[in-house]
Amino acid sequence: MLSQSRVYENLSFRANVIAYLKACVLYVANGEKWDKTIEEFVRWSFHYDMWCKMEFFGGEIENAMNADADAAPRRGRRNLLELLPDEFTLQDAIRVRQAEGMNAEGAEVMLRQWMHRRYVTIVTSDNKRKSIYRKLKFRNDGIDLTKNRKR
Repeated sequence: MLSQSRVYENLSFRANVIAYLKACVLYVANGEKWDKTIEEFVRWSFHYDMWCKMEFFGGEIENAMNADADAAPRRGRRNLLELLPDEFTLQDAIRVRQAEGMNAEGAEVMLRQWMHRRYVTIVTSDNKRKSIYRKLKFRNDGIDLTKNRKR
């Protein structure tokens, strides 16, 4: 993208379609013969369309995109393990899951999967509901205990 403007790029997608459709209409109207004047008009029409869009709407769209980027949540799911403290309980995991819009029922399966993948380990296991888990990866201090090195 030569302009380095995300707004210009997004607006150009529709302007390209409009210019293409104008070219198609003029081509058919000209007896299915391509003419240099059709090409020149379509190019001029595209540039005029982009000038109008940027002149009248470009600033507002840019401001809206910047405001959305600052306030918008991340796309996709977040890493739940990174949201938990270095030591946590099943109840902590359930709270984090629910805060992210997930159900509580999958928390135990999630913890078993994390233990299998060696992301967490059990510190105490007196009772399943009161077990304390410790992160081996994604720790807040940046140490990956599975490889004994800094991330």
